[in-house]
Amino acid sequence: MSYEKAWIGYRDDSTGDRFEIDPALLVKHAGIFGSTGSGKTVLGKILMEEMALQKIPSIIIDPQGDIASLILPNDDEKLKEKGVDLERRDVFYANTEIRVFTPSSNKGIPISLNPVIFPPFTIDDVEVVRILDNVANTLVELLVKLVKYPPAKVIQSKSVIYTILLENWNRKKTVLDLKHLSALLQDDEDFYQKYMNKAEKDKLVISMNNLLVGSTGLLFSGQAKLDIGSLLESRDGKTPVNIFFLKSLLNENEKHLFISVLIQALYSWMIQQGSTPNVKCFFYMDEMAPFMPAGMSSPPGKAMLLLLLRQARKYGLSCALASQSPKDIDYHGLDQINSFFFGRILSEQSQKVLKNLLGAKMNPDKLDDVLNQITVLNTGQFIGFLPDLKDETNLPRFKTRFLFSKHTTLTEADLKKILHPEMADDDTSTTGEESPGLDVNNDANLEDVQEPSITGVSETTGSSIVPEDIVPGDQAQGAYRFKQLKEKMMEDLLKRTIEYDFFEKITNTIRIQKYLTIPSFTPAMTGYIKKMMLKLEYEPVFEGVAPNGLIVNIYQRDVASIIISFLAAENRTKVGLFGAFSSNQVKGDIDKILDGACEILKKLQI
Repeated sequence: MSYEKAWIGYRDDSTGDRFEIDPALLVKHAGIFGSTGSGKTVLGKILMEEMALQKIPSIIIDPQGDIASLILPNDDEKLKEKGVDLERRDVFYANTEIRVFTPSSNKGIPISLNPVIFPPFTIDDVEVVRILDNVANTLVELLVKLVKYPPAKVIQSKSVIYTILLENWNRKKTVLDLKHLSALLQDDEDFYQKYMNKAEKDKLVISMNNLLVGSTGLLFSGQAKLDIGSLLESRDGKTPVNIFFLKSLLNENEKHLFISVLIQALYSWMIQQGSTPNVKCFFYMDEMAPFMPAGMSSPPGKAMLLLLLRQARKYGLSCALASQSPKDIDYHGLDQINSFFFGRILSEQSQKVLKNLLGAKMNPDKLDDVLNQITVLNTGQFIGFLPDLKDETNLPRFKTRFLFSKHTTLTEADLKKILHPEMADDDTSTTGEESPGLDVNNDANLEDVQEPSITGVSETTGSSIVPEDIVPGDQAQGAYRFKQLKEKMMEDLLKRTIEYDFFEKITNTIRIQKYLTIPSFTPAMTGYIKKMMLKLEYEPVFEGVAPNGLIVNIYQRDVASIIISFLAAENRTKVGLFGAFSSNQVKGDIDKILDGACEILKKLQI
């Protein structure tokens, strides 16, 4: 059975009719924006399910593990209760092959990278230059980030790598992989002497070979190779949905570099396909702000991602990008997005970006109305901006439908139990267990799902717990210290929580209830804390600095208050991260939060 339209949800009006779109609307790319708890990831997963029903293969980047649960079908009774057509669900799972790839790990489907994306000899010379230039850039980034190659040698080394690749392409000789490139560099002494002396050449060769050993070598070794053409090919009549689960990677450097190589491979495949008005492939990135950040920051892969967005529509590659706020995304990327879906967005900064983004495409009265509506949307409610419809229906307000799949965050251990039950061990993680985060699929009414529930806490209206006062420096109220860190290390932890949205994922907060004091640790740390507040879309209030200062953020989570606090030691040489409890009922949830923070520390290797 085939379906002509993609079923997204229900119109949020008096009719309550189904909200459906033509997948061709997304060939010019889509952006999904909404603050934490708005339901943007659920909307993204609905698009994935519907694209598969249209027999459109997909490439999905899952940085946090929220999308991999597509492999878990939802319960029949729950789907019936929510009005989901079970036949449609059955068609989806019967005709879709969902693959979860775990780079550097065998917990899912292992996948290995070949950073030497060598272009075919049939493509345009301009495209060859673009591809090889990005390959050289990425290889140098790999060397600097993963094996500590001297940054001072970056320009010189990039020139050498680019020239070797280009000369071989001109000779119609394919460079196969890192080993092959390293061998070419060693063999042609006349060539490298134009750019560097023997000692410099030896250093470059050794560094390239070091990429192939140890933990970094796991990225580039293994039987399953990253081949976009093979990944998108239908097998046994099933549409492939390829999910790249990035939680298996050791650190953020590896995530950025993996995405950089993946996008290069996708671009190289794309330009060989020929132009088409139809969607041939669906590419989705969740929580993509760190990978295409606003401003001058240029992580590996950003330039290639911007190029992909500019060129993709011509080749039938539909891109959908999700993030908390458009203010976090490079405006060059936003300019390439035609259709938008907006969930709840609160911050004034984000509203200003939206005004600039849509001002030329919408009359002022409509725009003001849309911006006002966005601030009061509930979980699962969205306003779409679909300019290609060119009538009153191009600003639909709708509620997302229920997912065919379960919506939960999976760990590597979960994937191991699901995909390789024969390898199952005594991992403490429970397959399919709902994460402490928001799950719009497990609540009776989407309008009511604004804050996650807490096990063991009464949900009776009016039973909220009033948090005790906390005095700076007073640890007698049950503050729980899990780690002592040097000041510089705490700076690094704060910096990374900001840049990669770890803080928000760990705490799963909906709104800040009260903000007390900011300690004057160092200017850098104070700056990171300010940015942390802005990430959560709230303006922090600074009420002075107490001696032995304490910062306390109080969050309302359902009917219990959770307090996370940072405490500076008196001598200012060490900083501890503390959690204080307003009630014994939430201690278990705080422990989970602190466990998550400990996982960050492990990944930072500090």
